[in-house]
Amino acid sequence: MTTLRTYNKRIAITNDAYFSVNIELDNISCVMDFVWNNKTKRYHTSLSKKNGDVVFEGVSINSASFFPLNSAMAQNGFLGTFTLYPNNISVPVTDETYRNWADYYTLVYELTLTV
Repeated sequence: MTTLRTYNKRIAITNDAYFSVNIELDNISCVMDFVWNNKTKRYHTSLSKKNGDVVFEGVSINSASFFPLNSAMAQNGFLGTFTLYPNNISVPVTDETYRNWADYYTLVYELTLTV
């Protein structure tokens, strides 16, 4: 019998306008950069491997949507995707909650495997 198993890795986020996080994903050391964009009213992120290879750049982060496209991750050796989840389903989606996202959301790297 085939079973799907999901693994989650929480990514530390802050309310700073610009910050970076060192993280290991799928046994690959990476750096994620986050920048608040006043025009879009969203954080945008870029992911690079520690060797300098860029996985994706400038992806806008929205609540409860997967990013980036699975193909962008797969072609760079990753099996999962990222999702921004509200800590409480009653959190209103506003510019303010997005700007102070560390207070309202959890960013997760999710990997689903067949076992």
